[in-house]
Amino acid sequence: MAAVPPQEAEPKPQPIVFPAGTSLTFRLEQALSSKDSQEGQTLLATIAQPESVGGRSAIPAGSRVSGTVVTAKKKGKVKREGQLSLTLTSITVHGRPHAIRTGVFDSTVKGKGKRTAAPRDTSTRMLKGFKTKS
Repeated sequence: MAAVPPQEAEPKPQPIVFPAGTSLTFRLEQALSSKDSQEGQTLLATIAQPESVGGRSAIPAGSRVSGTVVTAKKKGKVKREGQLSLTLTSITVHGRPHAIRTGVFDSTVKGKGKRTAAPRDTSTRMLKGFKTKS
């Protein structure tokens, strides 16, 4: 019997690492606020601008992202601040989902008037770098 040559394993794709401080712009697909959102709530969004690393296209505009509401504290009438914190957890690029880690986007509003902490519109920027995990 002839020896069968060992099959070469496909190389694992290398993670794409964005430098710290990289901004990722996305549009939320639902309204979020410190008053109505719940900690642990899933958020869905779409990448608004294409992103590249080292001159190489990494994330096309229109890619879907999902994340989690980390903190949602309703604003008090006098003293307590309203707080809404979000983080992204996965991104789908060219139909393939990838786990990601991002910094936390945090918005805080003083307990005054009827305003609550929330992104000013549905376009949000993550201010920390993120790394994909394959």
